[in-house]
Formats: sequence, C-alpha cells, structure tokens
Amino acid sequence: MRSCCRIDIETSKQSKRKELLQGKEWFHLLPYCSAADEPFCFVDSCLVFDDTSPCRHINVSVHDGTALVLTGANGSGKTTLLRMLAGFSRPSGGEILWNGHDITSAGVFQQYKLQLNWLSLKDAINDKLSVLDNVQWFEVLEGKCGRSLPALELMGIGRLANDKARMLSMGQRKRLQLARLLALDRPIWLLDEPSVALDDEGVRLLEYIIAEHRKKGGIVFVATHLPIQIEDAMSLRLPPRFPRRMTFFDMEEIKMKSKKINDCLNRFHVAAPKPRDTKGRLPCIPQALLEAITKANEMEKRKLEKDLEEENGGAGVYSANLRKHYLLVHEEWKEDVTPEILDGHNVYDFVDPDILQRLEELERDEGLRLEGEAAEEDFEMNRNELTEEEQAPCRDQKKEEFAYPRT
Repeated sequence: MRSCCRIDIETSKQSKRKELLQGKEWFHLLPYCSAADEPFCFVDSCLVFDDTSPCRHINVSVHDGTALVLTGANGSGKTTLLRMLAGFSRPSGGEILWNGHDITSAGVFQQYKLQLNWLSLKDAINDKLSVLDNVQWFEVLEGKCGRSLPALELMGIGRLANDKARMLSMGQRKRLQLARLLALDRPIWLLDEPSVALDDEGVRLLEYIIAEHRKKGGIVFVATHLPIQIEDAMSLRLPPRFPRRMTFFDMEEIKMKSKKINDCLNRFHVAAPKPRDTKGRLPCIPQALLEAITKANEMEKRKLEKDLEEENGGAGVYSANLRKHYLLVHEEWKEDVTPEILDGHNVYDFVDPDILQRLEELERDEGLRLEGEAAEEDFEMNRNELTEEEQAPCRDQKKEEFAYPRT
C-alpha cells in the first residue's frame, strides 16, 4: 500500500468565484491509496475479428502511478485495446488482470468498472443542458458534489458554466470532457485521442492533470497520434493491422533511386563539379547545347500589330495600318485612297481586275443557252417527211397508248 498524501491544484482567481476561495484550497485531488495493489497485467491478450488481429500477443504490466502511451497506424488496434480495458470487448485469448483477478469475471468486473474513467471521441455531452449541468449530472450519479465548478475553472471554461453546451467549440467540448474526468476522480483513466481539437494551452493543461493524477497513484492509458509530453511514460507501438500499401511518396522515393535519376545526377555533377582544390574548373557544357541556346536567342519573335502599337506609344497615338496585309495584284494598290464603300455599293466590285473576264464568260454561257432553246423550238416533226420504216414505230407506240391509256 502506498502512503497517502494530498495534492492541491491552484488556478487563477476570478472575482465571480471569490466565495469559493476565501483563503482555502478550493480544489483538491485526493490521493488513491493504490489504484492496484498488484500490477495491472495483460497476459498474452489478443482480439481477433474476421481472421484479422488488431491486437495480438500483448504482454504488459502496469503499476499505480504509471502511464502507458499507445501509438500506431490507423486501424492498428489502439481504441480496441482501450475497449478491452474498459470491458466493452472481451479478449479472444489471454487474460487482463486487475489486482490479480481476471476483469472478465462478473464479480470482479462490478468492482473494476467503478475504478474506470473513459474519454473517447464521442463526448457524451447533452447539448440541451448547460456546461455545468453536463458535469453535475455525472457527479450526482457518482454520489459526489462540489467538484464540477472547480473542475470547469481549472480547464478554463468556468465562465461558460451557464451557457448551453451546443454553443461550445470542438476544443471547448474536449475541455468539458476533461473537466468531467476531474469531477468524477476515478483512479484509472482510459484516454482515446485526448489532445484532439485542443490548442497549445489545452494540451499543457492535459499534460498537467495527467502528471498530477499519476502523482497521487492514478493509472493513465493514452492512445494518441499527437505528441504529448508525459514524463517517464511507457510506450507501446502496435503493429499495422494490414500490410502497408505503396503510397505516392514511396513511388517518388523509388523513382529517385532509379538508374535514370542517377544518370541525370551524374550529368549535373560533371557539368558543375564540386570544388576539390583551389584550381578553377569551368562547367562542361556540350557544344550542341550551346549552339541550340545561341540559335534560340537569335530567333526573333514575330511582331504583331499589338506589339508595334505598344512600342509606338499605345492606343490613340499609334494607328495600326491594316492595308499592308491586303492581298492585291500590285503592291501600290494597298495604299489606294479609293473608299471601300461608295453610295452604298462595294467599290471593289467595280475595280475587280477579273470582273471583265468573268462578264465575258457569263455572256458566252448565256448565248449558248439561248441558242439551244431556239433550236428546240424550231424542231417540229413532219409526218410527210418520214419514210415508211420511220413511221412504223410511231404507229405501234400510238396503238399501245390507245390500248393502255395513262391514268
């Protein structure tokens, strides 16, 4: 049995809480005689789900005043291990001993669960109640009183005691959870990601209350990804549950170690060698590359009318001459002052160099068409001019027309 002592935690004094102070220690964390007279032990414990094992062959012994930090990748079983400690899940094999007794037995678990304080990502906060009522509710169930408000003051949310819980931010809700831990004041803390959503001040408060809890004989189990400064804490890193898949960063690392990258790095080294002595060594640049760079610098970029406009004063000062791009037969026609539109007509229709030739072709085609029409009109079939052999087909055709008249 450990010797008893008392630890006082002092916080900032606020005027609205003067009636609580009055020169006395207003919040005491009373020591536990012993959270566990014998070591808190995992004996070859494991838990198996669907042929996969998030927790396997864990052997740990924890004494009072000790902290165990659980780390590992996502899905490695940190929360699962805490759930086994809390009695929510039974281990598939092995034992979890408290004071030398298996916690899964009914008689032991009824006493064991009264020693636990569970903090998870599900905060169990009633948004309809005030901040103070959320702590006092659990305090009444525990059969205690007078610790809720000091716990809220310690966690820095005492001024929000009468506000509704739904008005709290994520970090303030986490502080409310920690205040509930202090108000219930049980010896074994199971903390699942306790620093999530906390700012720097909140993390320091968390580290402080964990240290004070351990000084009075409490046991702390912490599952976290974020760094928390816990002095003399044991650490247990759980192996990944599934084989690790190759990520983008792994592919980049493999690519950087490839032969192609090594060849490029060797070229860079040859081009700009590292200084080995006082002798100067110029970079070795291939001649073909130098010629390509020179040729690229000599090539002039085609100037557009917009570039010329900017070079000569900009809009309003320089007027772009678009006539020089006209495609005409003679270059001197580009600067002709003849307007494009005259009396509502396109002037180019009258000065087109091919207009006379096209007009002659049209007249020639029209003359041929008229001659063909005149020849068809002059042609008339005269019966008397046909011979007997030429008239025979005509008579046969007329007989067929009379026999089978058209409908």
